[in-house]
Amino acid sequence: MPTEETTSNVSRSISPYLKCIKKGYLKAMWYLPYQIFLLFPLNQEKENQGEVSDPRELDQFYQLLGNVSWCKSVYAKLVIKQAKSCFKGFRNEYITEKPPANFSNIQKTIKLLEQFLPPREMKELLSDLFNLAETTEELLTEKGFLDPAHKNDPVLPKLNDFFVKIPSPSKSLGDLFVELPFMLFVLVADADGQIDKDERFQFMRIIRDPEWCFSDCTQLIFTGTSYFYSEFYMQYNRGKFKKDIQQVERTIRFMEQVFSKPEADLIKVDLSRMSNEIAKASGGFGRIGAMCKEEKKVITKLVTIFGDLSNVQIPKNQ
Repeated sequence: MPTEETTSNVSRSISPYLKCIKKGYLKAMWYLPYQIFLLFPLNQEKENQGEVSDPRELDQFYQLLGNVSWCKSVYAKLVIKQAKSCFKGFRNEYITEKPPANFSNIQKTIKLLEQFLPPREMKELLSDLFNLAETTEELLTEKGFLDPAHKNDPVLPKLNDFFVKIPSPSKSLGDLFVELPFMLFVLVADADGQIDKDERFQFMRIIRDPEWCFSDCTQLIFTGTSYFYSEFYMQYNRGKFKKDIQQVERTIRFMEQVFSKPEADLIKVDLSRMSNEIAKASGGFGRIGAMCKEEKKVITKLVTIFGDLSNVQIPKNQ
């Protein structure tokens, strides 16, 4: 298995959010080529001759993973390279447990990747994965490892049909992240029916200050929000950006599912701090420090969504 530092560095070079994903989800992504390999039924006679304890079919597949020059997708190259580095761990599992083929696991992993990849990149990744499946079938057939009975239940048409029918998300997690700070801004600042210049100024000051955040991931989110701020605000003025606190909760819950707890907690701390700063921007002495009752109601709801953050460990350099 690659070290956590190596995995994090490689992931960061592809998608800045991937470094925050829980280890279980990372393992699922790096094992994706092996999940495809497992779809093909092996010749039972060779297994009965003891080749499960000396899995030459898997070793042949490992050699196949050594060449990624044919990949069109940089993400496919990442997945295959990481799968190769995980070979020893998977080989041990294969010998001792012989993991079953599972379309459901592949589906979950693909849907997770969809949350972080643009549609065009996702299409190239699926194309490369299907090419890998085709090459795997050719290899197993040539070496005599593939059970002839597989022709009665062919893997490739099923896999192709599966990839084609995967719906692209209307909004990826990355899109939802970029919208989230602006959504919180609107929910809090517009709680009393109007957004004033002090609230706008405070919001822009925060999202444009990279030193303000505790989380590196929040910095990335705020950078995206700042970039799309004018577009979001234009949609808001035209009545096309709807306040939706349920969307805030859905985004936070999904983030909690896939991100490591320390990173998810820091992001929530940053978003909570930002919301409070906006709420205090237009009230009190000197227009700083107080909230109106409508804003307090929104903040109270957000406290429930974010949960107890009192024990979150803040990085020492902050």
